Amino acid sequence: MVAWATGLIFYGMILVVVYFLHSQSSNVDRRAMARQSREIAGQINTNSITVQTLQTQLATARRKLHAVQAVGRQPNMGVLMNIIAESVGDEVVLEQCRLAPTKAGQAPDSRLILELKGYCSSQAVVSLFAMRLEKTNLFEQINLVKTTRRPFLGAKAVQFQIECPLEAPQGDL
Repeated sequence: MVAWATGLIFYGMILVVVYFLHSQSSNVDRRAMARQSREIAGQINTNSITVQTLQTQLATARRKLHAVQAVGRQPNMGVLMNIIAESVGDEVVLEQCRLAPTKAGQAPDSRLILELKGYCSSQAVVSLFAMRLEKTNLFEQINLVKTTRRPFLGAKAVQFQIECPLEAPQGDL
């Protein structure tokens, strides 16, 4: 009987030790799972930001492609003129807006150059207008060809000439 009692006590102690070890490993597993969950949540946030950035870049590229294709396929410049009108601002008056093939002496290709001539109140306004055109991402570059002070509507104004080669689309989007 004592042997049975000793065996039961020993068996009970083994059960307690196994329970204790199991509860400790469960706590370690829970802590590890909580840490992994936090890491995964951080990765999800990082990936969400990356996806938003890429969606913005894709929307810009699609807009650019649409404008370039629309101008290249149609004789009217409605889409391009709308984008230019958004860039003009209140202090710029366009006198001439012309879409022409690349100039003689340059490599022959199917690209077009937008030529803009107009007036504004100051050199700073010309620079601001050029920066707005650059932000549209439609042009390979913005070339300020000429600026001069001229009389305009009874006041002094800055006359400018800007040339903007349209950037060719790169592949299908």
